[in-house]
Amino acid sequence: MLKVFCLFSLVQVLVCAQAMAQATRCQSVIREFYRDGSVRLEVKDMATTALGGDLFSHEDNREGRDFSVSETSRYLLFTISKGPDYMDGITSRSGFDDDGRATLSVADGNKVFRIECRK
Repeated sequence: MLKVFCLFSLVQVLVCAQAMAQATRCQSVIREFYRDGSVRLEVKDMATTALGGDLFSHEDNREGRDFSVSETSRYLLFTISKGPDYMDGITSRSGFDDDGRATLSVADGNKVFRIECRK
């Protein structure tokens, strides 16, 4: 019985690892533009969670913004929202372009907040 349980557990781990390997890579990007012409650029990989089947979640939260992507095999649902209550923001449903990229951007003053995803 223990051998069957261990084999079943190993199969679950392998299936989960394969699903994570096939997941899209998403990054949160913040660009801040200054009057002197310089630009501050921060790029960070978003945490990816396999939610089962073909559903994945990509998330990041920094500088008072929540970056979120819900991914299925058919589309991506992007959200960039502003704290503290996260009621102010932008949401868009998208697919990948011919180059395997999908993006969403929102500007606030001299900052641009962006999500970039690649297959």
